[in-house]
Amino acid sequence: MEMKTETETLLQAAIRVKNGRKKRQAERIKRLESAGIAVDETLGAWIAKAERRELAASGYWFRGAAVRKGNGWDAALPVFGRFAAIVEVDYVWAYKCEVDGDTFWYWRTNRLGGGSHKTEQLAKAAGESVLARTMTRDVEQAEQDAIEAAKKRHQSYGPTAAESE
Repeated sequence: MEMKTETETLLQAAIRVKNGRKKRQAERIKRLESAGIAVDETLGAWIAKAERRELAASGYWFRGAAVRKGNGWDAALPVFGRFAAIVEVDYVWAYKCEVDGDTFWYWRTNRLGGGSHKTEQLAKAAGESVLARTMTRDVEQAEQDAIEAAKKRHQSYGPTAAESE
């Protein structure tokens, strides 16, 4: 049986507290507070940031972007007027196809896919090189890029009606 890290345990406790699970809630809140995690409206932001850190440790790729607020924005990053900063996450996997006794490997990501390769390693390497063109493994850099993109989009559209009053 695989042991959970302290971050994974805290993350699971935070998600259960945020989702309103009542069983052992006092115990979970006490554990979170003893770790210095505020159990208030900022809990969602802490969860999003901790999940990204876990994904970064697993080798995922990240890209910062800006979206309109209504399009599934991330609570952990700031909002500028109508635009929210988000971090997109992606990874590469390979799958095998057998045709007439020959085996070929293809790579996929959440958005892209391609190429026929002789081995699984070559397929994964090809996919990784494609993601490396537009994404980074540095989650902090992706977060900063997202904030800059949201600021830039907000400034290019001018003030919202509420801001101009």
